[in-house]
Amino acid sequence: MRSLRIRLAFLFFAITLAAIGVLYLYVVPQLESRLRDEKLSQLTIVAQQTAPQIAAGSGAVNTTRSRACHCWRAIVHAPMWNNG
Repeated sequence: MRSLRIRLAFLFFAITLAAIGVLYLYVVPQLESRLRDEKLSQLTIVAQQTAPQIAAGSGAVNTTRSRACHCWRAIVHAPMWNNG
């Protein structure tokens, strides 16, 4: 290393990189856990809302395909599946 300026710049870069790394390792697992819990909560709500419809449809002899597709779409297109 040629000068004090380069050494200080490198030290600043290293400290900044370490701080970002520690912050990333601290924050990301918590966010992932919260997201997973929120998705499970939403899935539980959707399952509770659609379970009676599915049970009613599966118990009938003349269950139509459109009703089964409607229930399936309600589950698949629930807000929890939107990543955007």
